[in-house]
Amino acid sequence: MTNADYSEVLCAARKKQQKAIADAASALNIKPEYLEAIESGDTEGIAGRVYLSGYIKSYANWLGLDGNELAAQFKLSQHELKLPQHHVKSVQHGSFAGSGADQFYAMIPDRLVLVLSLSLLIAVAIGWHMTHQSNVLTPRYHPVIESVAVKQVNPLQELIGKALVLSAKEEVVVTLTQGDNITKQELLTGDVMFVTLSEGDRLTADNPSRVEIFTADQESSFIGTLENVMGDS
Repeated sequence: MTNADYSEVLCAARKKQQKAIADAASALNIKPEYLEAIESGDTEGIAGRVYLSGYIKSYANWLGLDGNELAAQFKLSQHELKLPQHHVKSVQHGSFAGSGADQFYAMIPDRLVLVLSLSLLIAVAIGWHMTHQSNVLTPRYHPVIESVAVKQVNPLQELIGKALVLSAKEEVVVTLTQGDNITKQELLTGDVMFVTLSEGDRLTADNPSRVEIFTADQESSFIGTLENVMGDS
């Protein structure tokens, strides 16, 4: 399936159901421009591309489609697009009957392997020599480390107002409590959930160690597991 294929499926399903991208963005907590890019097949500009298949799966499920199948087909299409293209000179089997240029091209991989191997051995030898010299010439100091008081910070407060991505390492049920509104989401291995926390919100799970938290931005920075980040909140 090409990018245009999965994009057309999502776009056609939304239009058939007469749903707006803004409604999907609000329900899934995904930026509208991301959904527009997914429908157009032009996803290069989406920040946090590691979560792109999760966006597609969530969007497809919201439209009543098979999110797992569409996400899998998208991953397969990306894998096919990124396969390296090799241009190999052909040589007749059993002899070097071709031209001198053919023989030269056929020998290039072996020569590259030899050069890279020699370079690696030289680098290792130089590194060992420098480390040995450093150990001989540099005196070793053992500073005394004094204990200091560490200020306790509530990690939940640090995440208020930030767009977050919850990624399931294994099957888990995540509960988001926002005032009187309680949302439970069952996540399978590899599933993601997008949330933005407000003051007073509470985020829990039946097994918090299975939930990893990342920032939903270009860097996709790892914050920690739900057990570590929300444990004292």
